[in-house]
Amino acid sequence: MRQSTRTLFTALALGAASFSITAPAFAHCEIPCGIYDDEAKFDELDLDVKTIKRSIEGIAESKSMHDTARWVTNKENHAQKIQDAMAVYFLAQRIKVPAADAKAKDIENYATSLKLAHEIIVAAMKTKQTSDQAKADALQAAITAYREHYFALHGHKH
Repeated sequence: MRQSTRTLFTALALGAASFSITAPAFAHCEIPCGIYDDEAKFDELDLDVKTIKRSIEGIAESKSMHDTARWVTNKENHAQKIQDAMAVYFLAQRIKVPAADAKAKDIENYATSLKLAHEIIVAAMKTKQTSDQAKADALQAAITAYREHYFALHGHKH
């Protein structure tokens, strides 16, 4: 093999390898860029729930194992997106541990934020385990409750 061909092959192989080992891009933003759009993030969560609900309908309407498998995969992927958004965006970046000298109300709000975030993660998990619309409704209710709590604390400034 000629040197230039070997060099080209090596460069292509290294480029392909670098794409396969890079971490996937998750929720915005794990560096302190200061650009957040909390309303858009909640809209994404709502869209994921709508997709889960439509997938549950698709499972019920499905006439083949192939279609059923595709609907189940779609439902589980969107439930996972919700879990990831709650972990990476809200728990890691938006829910702040109160300072040591925090007021009781700040500690209570922190505890409520954690509780509501956890409820969403568990509700999303339950939509993976079943094709019950009631589980998807419970997930939407949990997201709505957290949205109301979140914006009551932070307003719509982000």
